[in-house]
Amino acid sequence: MNEQVRTARLALTGDLDLYRRDEVAAQLPPPGSVDRVLIDCRGVETMDSSILTLLMRYRRSFEDAGGNPLEIVVIVTPAVRRLFEVAGVTKVITVVTAPPLDHVVKNDTPEPA
Repeated sequence: MNEQVRTARLALTGDLDLYRRDEVAAQLPPPGSVDRVLIDCRGVETMDSSILTLLMRYRRSFEDAGGNPLEIVVIVTPAVRRLFEVAGVTKVITVVTAPPLDHVVKNDTPEPA
């Protein structure tokens, strides 16, 4: 059987705090609507506990809707990963460390027309 994995992708940038919590929540797909959620946080400068709480609540809703919480994959910088580790988030969702976006080398070769 060749089933498609329904994946939602979103990229978060800047300072994520209480003031942006609702904005971040609105970008998360409804639990049960996808099999995997990929959240790219390489452009995040800072994150506070309100966002971590939001992610943990989303994880619970995702699992309650029949999803595997380890299919919530968050890509973070080393600095943000430390926050996830201290809060214990790395034990319940998949957290992948990558360099910040400003360290990613871009290929400036133009695409063929």
